[in-house]
Amino acid sequence: AATADNTKDLTVQVNKGVAWAVDKIQVEAKAIISSYKALYDAGQTLMIGGVEISKDKYGEATLVDADKTLTEQVESYGVFFVNPGVTLTYNVPSTISSRRMIVIGNNELDNTACFKLAQRFQTNQTSKPEDIDGHFIWQNVVFDASALTQACMTAYTAEQRNVIFDKCEIKLPSGKNLFEATSDGRYVKNFVIQNCKIKIEANSNMLNLGANNTSANFETMKIVNNVFYAETPLENVKLFNGQKATVASVEVSNNTFVNLQTTTSGYLHGTVSTSIVCLNNLIYSTSVGANQVVFRLINNDSANLTGACSKNIIYKDGTSNWQLFYSGKMPVAGGEQAEILKVNPFDGGTFDLSTGTFVPNATYAEYGAKFE
Repeated sequence: AATADNTKDLTVQVNKGVAWAVDKIQVEAKAIISSYKALYDAGQTLMIGGVEISKDKYGEATLVDADKTLTEQVESYGVFFVNPGVTLTYNVPSTISSRRMIVIGNNELDNTACFKLAQRFQTNQTSKPEDIDGHFIWQNVVFDASALTQACMTAYTAEQRNVIFDKCEIKLPSGKNLFEATSDGRYVKNFVIQNCKIKIEANSNMLNLGANNTSANFETMKIVNNVFYAETPLENVKLFNGQKATVASVEVSNNTFVNLQTTTSGYLHGTVSTSIVCLNNLIYSTSVGANQVVFRLINNDSANLTGACSKNIIYKDGTSNWQLFYSGKMPVAGGEQAEILKVNPFDGGTFDLSTGTFVPNATYAEYGAKFE
């Protein structure tokens, strides 16, 4: 088979006085993937959130090239590649559940493929899971749950291996949570939201465990390079709501949060046992009427955790405080508190609530989410 040459000659000219130096260097052009399914069918492995997706492991995949509705349990056990502009609707009765589901928008440069929830999505790894069970993954699609009147997803059994959203636009039902595991002992080993845009209409949580779930089996929570925003300020939004649960390692980095307050219960409310990474986040918060924190750690606000915590900025109005950790504590060795800005980081940049586009000015360009 022919192999594409993705290298290009770039001519570089440099002058000093009347002398010129001319040379050529080779740069590598990024290969554009017009069909992820073609790569999958050819035996290549797709990596999504650290999980390997391959035909060798999962078998034949389905190409969705016209609007399609799933209505039976077994239909949701596969791998789906959805073409741009096409909608795959999940309408499996909420009384039954899925062992696995992987949905990928087929064209890398076009994220108009849609996965629509007409019913709540219930996960169930089963009591004797296969290796390919317990993986619930969406990449490069619009994840549209806006029509629901309840949480988008819920865990039916104790362990789910991976819940991953990558390069998605997530449309939540108003005031409802993305994922719930409220029964005691139910958990997701790895919960990942990365490179996504999430508009929040009313107070809600990304991962909601309620007040009764005491599980200590959450291994990682990774929230990286996302935009979370509301058009008008909200007062109680959380990434992780599990005050009696424990997650081993948490990363919250390169995110932009706009108009989302938490009060002192925090964006993350629970126990972290091993590691926290919190870098390059940008929080923009107006109409602040009470003190706010990012991490409200239970029983270990002063623990010596590994990780890194620095280069976080917060712009706020009002006299109330914003802090990274409750009571101003720093559980990460060598960590730094957030910088509270007196100037708006979006002055001279882009701030568009109608599209969820937030680009800080040049002074603060290293902070927040960046999409190619």
